[in-house]
Amino acid sequence: MKRTNFYFPQSLLDRLKAAKEKTGVPVSEIIRRAVDKYLKETGL
Repeated sequence: MKRTNFYFPQSLLDRLKAAKEKTGVPVSEIIRRAVDKYLKETGL
């Protein structure tokens, strides 16, 4: 994997952190899954 930096609003980071705490899934994995799902759904 390659490391990449992105900027997110604090409110989104707070939601990601809450999702991490609830599921035990790292924020980076949550973001990877969300991007992959978006790309598949849009056919990109």
